[in-house]
Amino acid sequence: MMVSTSSGSLVAFIETNGVQYFFHRYGHCVRLMTTNFLKWDDKITGLLITVDQFGIATSTEVEPKALYIGNEFSTVDKHKYELWKNYQEWKHEAVSILYYSLSDHVQL
Repeated sequence: MMVSTSSGSLVAFIETNGVQYFFHRYGHCVRLMTTNFLKWDDKITGLLITVDQFGIATSTEVEPKALYIGNEFSTVDKHKYELWKNYQEWKHEAVSILYYSLSDHVQL
């Protein structure tokens, strides 16, 4: 089965020998079940590090402050706004990766 994440990335799910896998464009991992936390944790950590979203997922990366952009703003304000906007996209991607790496049973 394939689905699209909130950021537009396609993900796929495959089951082999009773083990469910989650595939993302940057890698794959086992889907979290009630019995495989350690293996899932190792794999999802690697995947999040690969896509530079581990700090976002663990809240160790500080979210940039949101700025209101009016009709007139400086180059610095525009840069800060772009940082904030990009962070929001990365956060959505991190949440999608985490959500889709959970088995259907765990998602409930």
